[in-house]
Formats: sequence, structure tokens, C-alpha cells
Amino acid sequence: NPNPHPNPHPNPNPNPAQVHQVPSDHPDRRSMDIFPLPLLIVGSKYDLFKDLEPVPRKTLALALRHAALAAGAGLVFASTRERAPKENFRALAGHLLFRVNLRRPTEANPERPLLVPAGADTLEDIARDLPQQGGLRAADLNAPARAKTMWEAALLDVFGPPGDDGGGGPGEAKDGGVDEGQFREALVDEMKAQKDAELAKYRRDAERKERLRRAQGKGGDGAERRSRKRSAKSSKKSASN
Repeated sequence: NPNPHPNPHPNPNPNPAQVHQVPSDHPDRRSMDIFPLPLLIVGSKYDLFKDLEPVPRKTLALALRHAALAAGAGLVFASTRERAPKENFRALAGHLLFRVNLRRPTEANPERPLLVPAGADTLEDIARDLPQQGGLRAADLNAPARAKTMWEAALLDVFGPPGDDGGGGPGEAKDGGVDEGQFREALVDEMKAQKDAELAKYRRDAERKERLRRAQGKGGDGAERRSRKRSAKSSKKSASN
């Protein structure tokens, strides 16, 4: 018999790892689709993010906060060039991996590096931070399909289509590939140059061998034709005698 009281919400019986991620009394827990393992979303280019204009910066931060909340994930902005976001990442990663106490406060202000542990954010908090303009509606946050459409439209509005500026994102070439000049490493460059030289030599050797093979083939064909002609002449001479 079918269940007389079906539960339309995902993950109604979370495993212990999920309980560790998000408190059982979290106000939005029943609307989450919690990832089965501890999950951390890392914005690894905070040094670039902080230089964005206020509206794109806030829109992207809110979209990532909502995505993290929906998956029961933590969210942290990190950078190898700045101490604060680097320490935030180290602290939150240690909290997830080794269950050490997180001694850093939650930070959801897009003016600073975000640090939002799993379960620390709520739909109410995100809705409170939504700008009045831009078509972002708090009512859409609790409906995954509408929320996805809303965030896609909002991000497209503030950032434009991918590659719309002719250069794509940082480190991306104009043709959509990776700009190798963005990530120079002396040892890697030296090894690449060595392999390129080896490949060029291999191609030259292969081409030379192919030309030699063809020349030998043509020479063999000529010798065979001359041999046939001599045989034909000998046969005619024998017949006339």
C-alpha cells in the first residue's frame, strides 16, 4: 500500500554526517537537499572578488550563500595573497576535517571575506539582504526551480554572458582557452620547451624517414622496369636466333 503520509521534501532521514553539518532544528532543514558528506564551497579568488562593483559583488555573494544553504554546505572566500581569507579557509577546513572548534565568527557581509559554516545561514537572512531592485524576490528562494532561474537571470544581468567582454574570466584567453601567460612557472615552462623541442625533432626524423622510404620505393620500381626490359630484349634476341 502506498504511504498515506508521503514526505515531499528531500532527505527526510539524514545520516549522522548530515546531522553534524546542519542542526536538526535548523528552520530551513526540510527544504534542503543536503549533500551526504561534509561539503565546503570555496571562492578561491577573493583578491579579484573584492574589486568588483558593489552590485555584482553582493549579487554573487547572495547566490553563493543560497547555493550553500540549499546543499547544507559551508561557504568560505579564500585567497593565497591575503591573510584573512587564507586563515578563514584554514579554520573552516580544519573544522570540517578534524572537528576542531571554529573560533572565527560567521561573516556574511560581501564587503568582507565570507565565512559561513554549514547551518549558520538561513533563508530569512538571505531574503533580508536581497536588494530591492534587480528582480530578486524572497518568495522564490524556497522553490529550487524558481530560485535557479532567478539567480541565473540576476548573474547574467550584472556580469553579462560568459566571455561577453571579449576576454572571459581571469586567466581565460579571448578564444575561450586558457591564457598560459597568466600562470607562469619557470620549471614548467622549461620542461614544456624541452618537450616541444623533442616533439619537433621527432617530427623532422619521421618526415625524413618517410621521404627516404618513398625515394627507395621509386628507385626499386625503376630497377625492376629496367630488368624487365633487359629480359624482353634477351627473349627477342633468342627468338631471332
